[in-house]
Amino acid sequence: MKFYGLLFLITALATAGESGKVDLWHGAKVVSEALPAGPGLETAVLAKYGNHSVMVIRRQKTGQVELHQTQTDIMIVESGSGELRTGGTMADAKTTAPNELRSDEMRGGTSRRVVPGDVIHIPANVSHQVVLKSGETIAYVTIKVDAR
Repeated sequence: MKFYGLLFLITALATAGESGKVDLWHGAKVVSEALPAGPGLETAVLAKYGNHSVMVIRRQKTGQVELHQTQTDIMIVESGSGELRTGGTMADAKTTAPNELRSDEMRGGTSRRVVPGDVIHIPANVSHQVVLKSGETIAYVTIKVDAR
């Protein structure tokens, strides 16, 4: 329950100064109802605001290495576990959208185990990747905040 209170607080702080609209997503229904069932990677944007958006993600396989040039990610792990790699060099990075780079391989960087309740701040221009062992899954909320 503390997890969702934290999510609500972060969202409320991020929306301060907007039109006064308050959004609330209830408990475990956030991931289970927002995402379609399926193997691999499922994502859903819950809402977009002036300088940020809120999305839910469920992974059942390792993701690509990502680097957002103009957005900071705040991730809150809801369930499951995995390894978060950050700060390495992206091998053969490709631009996949404006200000977005992707790669299949990260060289170097720092690895950390992440579990439910963990809150992670990844600044713009920091490469990151969620790596899962066979059989692992992870679900998390990501708040993407424009850094510029």
